[in-house]
Amino acid sequence: MYDDAIPFFQKVVQLDPKNRWAFRNMGNSFLKKKMYDDAITFFSNTVQLDRTTRHLNSWDYLF
Repeated sequence: MYDDAIPFFQKVVQLDPKNRWAFRNMGNSFLKKKMYDDAITFFSNTVQLDRTTRHLNSWDYLF
């Protein structure tokens, strides 16, 4: 399921590099696959684009 989602989120990011939701969802997909380094990368991108609480909470999933 997550393997199928990642290419779609990657396409969204290519088309709209400021789409914080695509970065967050890609981070969540990597997190579910236990690919923690990749998840951190995409959660970092999310927070750089939008520092609101809902996106900062993405980090909570990792700890």
